[in-house]
Amino acid sequence: MRGMGSPAIPPPPPTAPPPPPPPPGLKIGIANLQNALVRPDIKISVAAPPMSPPPPPPPAPGGFNPGQAILHSPQQIFPEIAIPEPDCKLRPFSWNKVIPTNISDTSVWNDVLRLNDPVNMKYQYLQELFAQKEGSQAQQKEKSPIRSSVTSEITLIDPKKSMNLNIFLKQFRRSNKEIVDLIRKADSRTFGVEKLKGLIKLLPQPDEIDLISNFDGNVDKLGNAEKFFQLLIQLPDFRCRLEAMLLVGDFSSQLALIRPNIQLLLQICTKLTNNVALKKFLRYVLQAGNFLNKGTTSGNAVGFRISSLNKLVMTRSNVARISLLHYIVEECEKEDKTTLRFVDDLLEPLQKSTRFNLENIKSEFKQLKNNVIRVRNQLNKAEAEISQQFEDFVEDAECDLEEVEKSIERLDKCSRYVARHFCENERTFNLAEFLEVFREFCVKVKNCQQENVNRVEQAKKMEQRLQNQPQLAERRKVFLPKQEDRKIVDNLVCEIRRGKVLRRLSMRNKSQLYSSKNEISV
Repeated sequence: MRGMGSPAIPPPPPTAPPPPPPPPGLKIGIANLQNALVRPDIKISVAAPPMSPPPPPPPAPGGFNPGQAILHSPQQIFPEIAIPEPDCKLRPFSWNKVIPTNISDTSVWNDVLRLNDPVNMKYQYLQELFAQKEGSQAQQKEKSPIRSSVTSEITLIDPKKSMNLNIFLKQFRRSNKEIVDLIRKADSRTFGVEKLKGLIKLLPQPDEIDLISNFDGNVDKLGNAEKFFQLLIQLPDFRCRLEAMLLVGDFSSQLALIRPNIQLLLQICTKLTNNVALKKFLRYVLQAGNFLNKGTTSGNAVGFRISSLNKLVMTRSNVARISLLHYIVEECEKEDKTTLRFVDDLLEPLQKSTRFNLENIKSEFKQLKNNVIRVRNQLNKAEAEISQQFEDFVEDAECDLEEVEKSIERLDKCSRYVARHFCENERTFNLAEFLEVFREFCVKVKNCQQENVNRVEQAKKMEQRLQNQPQLAERRKVFLPKQEDRKIVDNLVCEIRRGKVLRRLSMRNKSQLYSSKNEISV
């Protein structure tokens, strides 16, 4: 078929064979697209219509036209994997195929398709396992608010706040002056992080500061909370001091939670993209899936989405408790045990990565960075004494934050590279969800390994029992009583039931007694 500007080709006679395959740029209809295979050697036979077709519609978003067959460009030709035709209909493996045009030189499927040593797949056994059999197909309770009865007291500040502050001050078992002196000396260790957080929440507001500052009555009659605030507001920049003390006490522990987790994720990303054993295992899955899906629209795939790995265990065979994953794990252990090394390499770090959330880690880092910036700005406006107390710490904290921020930037780059490497959508890619898929898959592979071992052991025990059955039968014959002895025992049991044996015994005893009496009389 030619374009509209080319001379029309006359239709072939009715008895003539169909025309040769069209060129790669041919547009086919949606109905034909469902039967077209996405391969470089695709051949689509289309009878020439009497007139040229209209120009194609504009492509849909994403570069794919629903009425257009996707063909490989010369730069995207991959080595063809020879997949034999199955002899019967097989149970399909439901996977999500990767579009060949999305496979770049750095993607995992480019490496998988170009492996030097092709995997040895036992297709006949695979067919026997997955041949299709004919004819088989809380209510929430509302809590009433608890009304706390607070005794009314004449105070300068809110009674509830005064009560909470008094409870807080009793924890120190120190006088108000001693507590204020600890703040002046910036003694974060004596306070502790939790007490500093509690005190900052109870600090006086501007209106409360005015009330206490302008109080001209008898100071001795003030409550303990008011007396403490009166001493505290005389300390210059008391709020800045407390927030800086909290940062000093809390910074190291927070950074110790963030930094190792970022390093762990960087390590996992590197192992995922560089693991040779994983690529070889994916090759096994690709060949097995293409064999099961041979002749369907899901067949002839050049790759699949990683989320499809967890569907392997759901693809059941004709044998009980054997799935497609059991088969592939068994074949890998028979052919090359190193293929399953990726499980030991990845499972432990993946298990550790489930203990935290990446988005929470980034949020905590951002909050920690903002706290350092806020304290830095406050110190720039505070007295020289306060700046000298915290200057060295703030400088060290800024250096540590800069280092961790660079690690987070590297992690974002690694995350995008992992998405490209495994042909995932970069815009919607979520590293945490992707790692969770891999973690679940590694656990399933580990379970399949153990189940395969258990099945082999059970088969050996069953075979041993069958072999020992003749010997057990001979042993039973030796211990069984003879036929004559068995009859004697049966007759004796019957006589006992009828009472004959008891009567005989009683008569025998009487006769013996009578004879003994006669002997005595004689």
